[in-house]
Amino acid sequence: MSEREIAQRLSISRYTVRKALDELEKKGYIYKVHGKGTFVSEKSVPSLVFTPHQEIASKLHVVTRDKVIKLKYLRTADDVPMMIEETYLPYSKFPTLTVDALSKNSLYSIMKTEFNQSIHVVSESMRASLISSNEAKLLKVEDGSPCLNVRRTSFNKLNEPIEFTSCIARGDQFVYNYKYIHQD
Repeated sequence: MSEREIAQRLSISRYTVRKALDELEKKGYIYKVHGKGTFVSEKSVPSLVFTPHQEIASKLHVVTRDKVIKLKYLRTADDVPMMIEETYLPYSKFPTLTVDALSKNSLYSIMKTEFNQSIHVVSESMRASLISSNEAKLLKVEDGSPCLNVRRTSFNKLNEPIEFTSCIARGDQFVYNYKYIHQD
């Protein structure tokens, strides 16, 4: 969407749109490529605190009236979009989490150092799927392209869920490798 389209849609001036985009670029949330457009960077877009729908509430063991933090990332490799990642966190465990902190440290590092929450067990599932039209635009692939739909719930040492993540990974670029160590 162009600056003009954004301005028209929001009924604001192009100058206001340009200044807002400049600010987002300065903070590292987007980047501009001359002649190509503006793109979401790998940094998280500003977090959103909301009340979750039933699936998210169930995964995080919260009720639908509790607050949840949502972080959305577009992961790239060599400037090629690889994966769309949406992470949900129980607000009660991370009430002071900020986008600024996430721009300086990894989420897991912040969880451990600032909130005393460490991931102890992870439950992850993968299934083959097809990319939706919105996902296709972000990942720069054809609508209906194959993908891996990855869902992960992470638990702390008390077996409480502290993170639920849903990822759409390009099927033509993404490989998952696992190494299992069996202990007797």
